[in-house]
Amino acid sequence: MAAETFQEVPANSAASPVLTGLPLYTVLVGLGLALFLGAMDMAMLGTAVPSITSTFQTAADIGWYGAAYPLTMSSIKLLTGKTYAQFPQKLVFLIFFGLFKLGFRYCTANMGFETTATGTCA
Repeated sequence: MAAETFQEVPANSAASPVLTGLPLYTVLVGLGLALFLGAMDMAMLGTAVPSITSTFQTAADIGWYGAAYPLTMSSIKLLTGKTYAQFPQKLVFLIFFGLFKLGFRYCTANMGFETTATGTCA
């Protein structure tokens, strides 16, 4: 049997760039800010429930308030990931942003819990 040889790649080679200094801190601050905004987005629903309940004049749908947003976000992640990999990212972003705006317009035009839930998910 022939002996196999392996080449070790230095840690600081061009194949694996390492961030240091200001670029590293910029990425860390961006990640921290994204994490904070995501947590705040999920936490603000608790303060909005009384207002949502009085607007829709029903307490029967309170369970859906907290479930609709994470359900929608988790169900669309696979589609967006595959779409970003197959098509130009700017085009995909603009299309998804346009769909979001259409859903938002649909919600504002037609008040009601079912309409809002459908428009938000669209």
